Amino acid sequence: MAREYETIEETVERHKLVKHTCDWCDGDIVEEAVYAVREFSLEFSIGSAYPEGGWKEGWQVDDLCDDCVDKLRVLLEGEGISVTKLEVDW
Repeated sequence: MAREYETIEETVERHKLVKHTCDWCDGDIVEEAVYAVREFSLEFSIGSAYPEGGWKEGWQVDDLCDDCVDKLRVLLEGEGISVTKLEVDW
């Protein structure tokens, strides 16, 4: 049994993040080193969840720089909203 191969050229389109800006101040959000962790999440959603599926709707904030995240925390605490300190070690 013989096998015949043909060389083909394939084009792959990739999306590369080239700029990440803060939604509040328009400043750059700098991506740190490979092992650095930087996470920000502010989300509200309601819906239903069943084993076979579900739905949810709501809103979320994704892109705030470190300074604006701190400014938001101070603003929330100033309005009497409890912000819990998070520490994780593994």
